[in-house]
Amino acid sequence: MEEAPSDASGHRARLRQRPFEGGGGALLDHELVEYLLTLAIPRRDTKARAKSLIARLGGTGPLLSANAVHNHPSGDPTPSQADIRLTRDLIDAGRRMNSAPHNYLIVGAQGRSSMKAMGLI
Repeated sequence: MEEAPSDASGHRARLRQRPFEGGGGALLDHELVEYLLTLAIPRRDTKARAKSLIARLGGTGPLLSANAVHNHPSGDPTPSQADIRLTRDLIDAGRRMNSAPHNYLIVGAQGRSSMKAMGLI
């Protein structure tokens, strides 16, 4: 006997499509976090984890206040002008959501740079 599809069948596809159809407000807070978690945790249900994180941290603002990190393949962790502009754009976007990055780290073979420690945040 074949099993009937669960209510979750196609959930991720529908979740991915909703912002395109309904704009930025199309996802509830827990759905936004759930969507981000699905990118990091493939093939697992992330709804309960999303709701738990929001409850534990007191909302999406504190949850999305994070450290941003990227690497420089050249090995030199010195921030470029593009890195600095991007960081300032992230801070500006975060303020609109009552959130902001705690730090922006650049990692390279020669070490790492903290934009916060450098006074750029």
